[in-house]
This record gives sequence, structure tokens and C-alpha cells, in this order.
Amino acid sequence: MKANFLTLTALALAASVLPAEATTITLNTPGSVTAGSSFDVTVQISDVFQTHPADALAAFGFNVVVGNSSIFSYTGETIGPLFDDFSGIFGASPQVAGIATAIFLAAGDFTEPLTLATLHFTALSSGAASIGISTDLSDPNQGLFYSTAGADALNGSARVVSAAAAVPEPASFLLGGLGLVGLWWFRRKSALPLF
Repeated sequence: MKANFLTLTALALAASVLPAEATTITLNTPGSVTAGSSFDVTVQISDVFQTHPADALAAFGFNVVVGNSSIFSYTGETIGPLFDDFSGIFGASPQVAGIATAIFLAAGDFTEPLTLATLHFTALSSGAASIGISTDLSDPNQGLFYSTAGADALNGSARVVSAAAAVPEPASFLLGGLGLVGLWWFRRKSALPLF
């Protein structure tokens, strides 16, 4: 009986210290891209006030994680429309940060999902890798910040596939070459300038 009470007490204390992550994080990716092209990943959240129903949202901050930097390169971000861009204000970490334009966002101020940021990438080569966001709650500038409840973690990832750029087929070169020969022959027969 005494051991069960101690176990329950320890679990309750641990739960009170652990960050809440009831907010649903979605990374909207294109799924597949072509090597050499640019693409965007939109970071959105839902159930914003599930764990803090009477609170208001103040700010956010997170780092961008690329699983294989030889396949994808992070090139920047555009902060969501309800936030002011604070990226880079605190140095290198967090990479992406925003503060609510209206100081605080309450439940009726927006419809879910709420867009935090759009992340911009370039596909460097073909392959597959994960792209994600992460927070380190020991850094006071990272997390999803509420007016009174403190910060919740923002962690999520998605897999993106980069395909090799399309190479013209030999038949396309042959067809193009025949067209040029035909133009040359027509010009020679008609003795008119081509251009």
C-alpha cells in the first residue's frame, strides 16, 4: 500500500514537471519534389487551447531539423499572418520565432489550424529525408508560449522525397534535330531569310 502511494506521488510529480503536448502539430509537405527545385513546408497547429482552455497564446519558437542536409537545404521562413517575425532576434536559437501581433491570441481570434510559419527549402539532390521542427524547453525562447501557463513543446516531422530532375529522352533530341534540318531545307528551297 505504501509503495503504491509513493509510486503514484512520483508519477504525479513527474507529470506536473513534464511539458504538455496536447496541441496537434501538422507539417504540410509537398510529399515529393524534384532535385534542384524549391519547396515549402507549412507548420500548423490545432487544439491550441485543449490543455489551457482559459489561456491566450503569446508567441512561439522552434528549430528546423533536416534529416539529411545533402538532400535538402533550409533557406528561410515566412511567419504566419497573426505573428510578427522574431526569428534571429535571440541569436541562432531558435531559428524560427514569432510573437502574436495582437499581443495575445484568444480562442475566438482565429480558426484552426493556426499557421505558425511557412518554411522554405531547396532540394539539392535526389533521395528521401525527414524535415521537422523541434524545441528545447530548457531554452527560454523555445516552445509554444501561453500568457500564464508557460511553454509547451513543439516537435514534429515529415518525410519528403526528392526525385532526380527529368532528363530529355534521345527521341526528343532526334525530333528537335529533324525540325532544325527541316527548317534549314525549307530555307534553302525558298531562298527566303529564316528570321
